[in-house]
Amino acid sequence: MFVSVNGLALDVEYGTWKEERIHVGDFGDLALSGRPPESRAGIIRRWTCKLTPHAARAAGGGALLTPDPVTISKVAQWIEGRGQCWSFDSGVHTYSAAGVTASVSGTFTPYATGGAHGGRLLVASGDKFGVEMRGALGVRRGWTPASGWSLLCWRKFQSGESASAGWHNCILTGAVDFARGSASNPTGVTQYLDGVAGSYSLGRCFSVSATTPFVGLHGYLTTNSAAAAEYDDFMFLPFELPASWIGLPGQGPDNSITDYMDNFPLPGLPRVSLGGDCLDPLGGNLTVPVIGRAVSSEDVQVVASTGIKVNLPILDVRFTEWLG
Repeated sequence: MFVSVNGLALDVEYGTWKEERIHVGDFGDLALSGRPPESRAGIIRRWTCKLTPHAARAAGGGALLTPDPVTISKVAQWIEGRGQCWSFDSGVHTYSAAGVTASVSGTFTPYATGGAHGGRLLVASGDKFGVEMRGALGVRRGWTPASGWSLLCWRKFQSGESASAGWHNCILTGAVDFARGSASNPTGVTQYLDGVAGSYSLGRCFSVSATTPFVGLHGYLTTNSAAAAEYDDFMFLPFELPASWIGLPGQGPDNSITDYMDNFPLPGLPRVSLGGDCLDPLGGNLTVPVIGRAVSSEDVQVVASTGIKVNLPILDVRFTEWLG
């Protein structure tokens, strides 16, 4: 059994998956007449479970990943929607797990249609959509590029660039800072285009700086020529996505972040998108917007294939949906 959060498959410990409906404001059972109480304000649906010690599967339903404290921390942040996300469907507003909206600067125009998923952002030639990301990521003690980061978005490539003309999903990860144009393929930055790692000269289109405005989508081509550029569904996370989470196209939106991006718009953080066979046993790729929480963690002792006993962490998680 597994749940999928924004395309990342997470193994669920057998027998721990539980669903309940909570009636908000309901003070009692039905009246003798059968009439429901009128004090009920709404209903929330909540799922709870324990993840197996291995938690995350490799994209495509592959081998279970060996857990470690850093990876478990990333799983928890992914579940809780730690980061910032812009859909550009209704302007440049964003949600934040920190309850803070990051301020933006530059010359750009949002449009409600024409993007990879709904709206899009047109950045003026030679200009930027710059984000004051520090302090707006829900990270205690702030964030710097050296802390690790991941940038996910759609970009519309033009003729003569490093990919065929049209919309492509882009993912960059690293723990370094780089200025736009300082290098076509910045050292320490891993680039993915439609899920495939490679050198795509994306250092000419993006920036992750150690100084204000910190993160930018730029009006430049991968050839380094200034030109208006279009972007959609921009997400920035305060940690590096492991390569094994990203996945190739064709592995299913429940088993690959790349395929999830192809099939669905990125969620408005801190909400995340919940799927998987625990939620949809028929495999219909049902997804539900929820608030996720990694409630607690405990260690269990298992015997490794070498015969050595090791302690592995288990996460208790909770997903909540407002039904109204």
